[in-house]
Amino acid sequence: MRKISEIPKNDKPREKLAKKGVEALSSKELLMVILGKGIKGKDVVELATDILKLIEKERENLTLEKLEKIQGVGKARAEIGRAHV
Repeated sequence: MRKISEIPKNDKPREKLAKKGVEALSSKELLMVILGKGIKGKDVVELATDILKLIEKERENLTLEKLEKIQGVGKARAEIGRAHV
């Protein structure tokens, strides 16, 4: 998995969104744009991946509490993740 710093500038989600529109983004890229940044020790790529894995695994039983167990996800980010379902 590449870190955001390893993605060429023109391929980064924000730049891609600005140039090509939301339709050009994957779910992961869109979530990365919404999250904005990661936390110390976990960049936005890893954080978005963790959230999407949990959403996929727990789709029918997803709760804010389960999302909040992901390091770097508090109440606000958990609401974003739950809305993504």
